[in-house]
Amino acid sequence: MIRPHRLLAGAVLGGLAAWTVSHAAPPQSAPAESAPVADAAGPLELLLDPAGSPTRLELTVRLDGKPVRAVWDGLLARYFSELDRNGDGQLDAPEAARIPTPFALRQILWGQFTPFAASPPPIESLDRDKNQRIDLAEFRQFYRESGLGDVVIGVGKPPFTAELTQSLIRNLDRNGDGIVQATELDLAHELVAKLDRNEDELVGPGELVDHAAYPGAQGALLLLPPRAEEPVVPLLQQLPLIRLPVERANRQWIDTVAARRESQASESSQTSDWQQLREKRPLARWEVNFPRFDGTKSAPAMPMNQLSVRSGPLWVTIRAESGKLAAQTDALIARYRTLFQELDLDNNGSLNDQELSVPKAALVQPLLDQVDRNQNRLLDRAELDHWLALQRELSTGGVLLTLLDYGNGLFELLDANRDGSLSHRELREARTRVRDAGALVDGKLDAARLPHHLRGTLSQGHPESPLESAPAVGPTWFRAMDRNRDGEVSRREFTGPRSAFDRLDANRDGVIVLMEAEAPAAAKSPSAP
Repeated sequence: MIRPHRLLAGAVLGGLAAWTVSHAAPPQSAPAESAPVADAAGPLELLLDPAGSPTRLELTVRLDGKPVRAVWDGLLARYFSELDRNGDGQLDAPEAARIPTPFALRQILWGQFTPFAASPPPIESLDRDKNQRIDLAEFRQFYRESGLGDVVIGVGKPPFTAELTQSLIRNLDRNGDGIVQATELDLAHELVAKLDRNEDELVGPGELVDHAAYPGAQGALLLLPPRAEEPVVPLLQQLPLIRLPVERANRQWIDTVAARRESQASESSQTSDWQQLREKRPLARWEVNFPRFDGTKSAPAMPMNQLSVRSGPLWVTIRAESGKLAAQTDALIARYRTLFQELDLDNNGSLNDQELSVPKAALVQPLLDQVDRNQNRLLDRAELDHWLALQRELSTGGVLLTLLDYGNGLFELLDANRDGSLSHRELREARTRVRDAGALVDGKLDAARLPHHLRGTLSQGHPESPLESAPAVGPTWFRAMDRNRDGEVSRREFTGPRSAFDRLDANRDGVIVLMEAEAPAAAKSPSAP
């Protein structure tokens, strides 16, 4: 079974150096591994379509060339050393009282610093050998089991997928017989003129379903490897994906797959089948390397690279982007320092109880017991700077994979560039996309055969947007006129003479596409007749 419902964060508050995608060679056996979690630096393994024909993805994520797990080993050791005030290599009860909850520490990845208002976790939850002290191995293991120490995966389910599909079918069904014929799909581009209320020459979710926010979900549920003793969360149980445990000897994921498929086979055959699956080459491998930001310069921009694979009816797309964490960390540090300066009325470099008691000090007042290393009951600027440096260091390990489960959405199938709207071009290709997806049967749309879309964003901290933004391409005039960024210039968008548009629109389909904009006919200024 899967771990219970766990939220990543209560609020939402950087570049890609290298990437590769490889589709695996024919399956072959490999020896099973059973490495301790502390020493594991292998890829993140995701099991796709556990209820159908399971396949695996391997995602190797690095920070400045180091595996994320190895980076977090160092960060957790750094935090442990911070808590170990007497330097004896163990945390006693008073030191353990400063340990943040996993939820508090995860908030760093979402652009917030570790709060200290919540009660610390019970020492019993970390003390595995029952000696009333916590060593570094126990400290690391506690956070790993709670979803830290590696890439954090957050899952969400957009709420309007079914409604968008139903609305599209109603609008495509021109004769109202409840069936969308192939000939009706050929006229899908006419929906722009029918539904485009804001005149951007796109069909957006809100124009199909009133007040539909898109995607309308964040990756707020924490996805952990299977854990048999904990209850099932419905949304995660329905997710067509399982995060596999690092330890290959762990067989709880096998039980989870068996439960999903409701198999009647014997336990021994199930174990053998699933173990062989993990030992075979994966469906695809993807490697991403993020440079770690250090606050001395802005995080470099990342090219929009992605992994796209299909496993039967399941279509998975994961893209990589810089994320918001570097900028949010800088902004939050600046906020703390500015606030300290405003509160330090006598400008002596420390805040006393009186200065910390005003309402304005609510952000920094809870820090006193945790940050006051010399125990003089003053919050010194040096102590605050020391704490902020620790928070920054922890934030550099924050890699988040946001997965949104769109289900069997027709809107998602037609939205080829995944920008959250349907353009003329995408709607003109409706028949082709439905046919190629295997959902055009006997000349009719069979909604039951629409593929299941699972889309993800791998980023440092929270992603900039769950949607994709197509890069501007083409000549300067083409980019300037393409106001809705759909990759083509319509007659309405074109600001030159009509004769110039007709000259550039070589195929007379009413739009100028990139190929036409770069053709020899476009060498003449588009503003000239």
